[in-house]
Amino acid sequence: MTERFKFVKRGYDPVEVDSYINNLEATINGYKEKDSAIKNAIISAQYAADEIVRKAKMAEEDIIKNARNQSIELTSKSVVHVQAILSSIKSQQEVFAGFTDEYNVLVNKYLYEVNEQDFSDINDRYIALESYLTNFTTNVSITNADVEADDNEVVTTEHQDSTEL
Repeated sequence: MTERFKFVKRGYDPVEVDSYINNLEATINGYKEKDSAIKNAIISAQYAADEIVRKAKMAEEDIIKNARNQSIELTSKSVVHVQAILSSIKSQQEVFAGFTDEYNVLVNKYLYEVNEQDFSDINDRYIALESYLTNFTTNVSITNADVEADDNEVVTTEHQDSTEL
């Protein structure tokens, strides 16, 4: 920006120079006001940004604190629940042990020991029964006529023979 002044006797026209200086001062003051407004806007933006960051950090701390509290609460509830399950398992184990004991008592009550003598006695009875039935089938011959003639006597004889076992 170049300004030309008129020459007067001893230099430039003082009114023009003063007018020019006043215009420059007004322009500079305008720039200073704009500069001040920009600086104020930057400072306000910085304050706003700092406030946003501060609030975000506070929110972050609150979120973390709440998450920790919820975690502790859930962990405590989980521990209580697991303890209840363990207690239930222990109770069921005791019930099962009692059932097992009762079952064993009942089984032992209704079962008896079978020793070799018992097996020998049972085998001897089978042999005697087999021998009796063999003798019965070979020695007794009943015809249809005999059965028709004396039906009551045959039944009585068979009943007496079977009681001898």
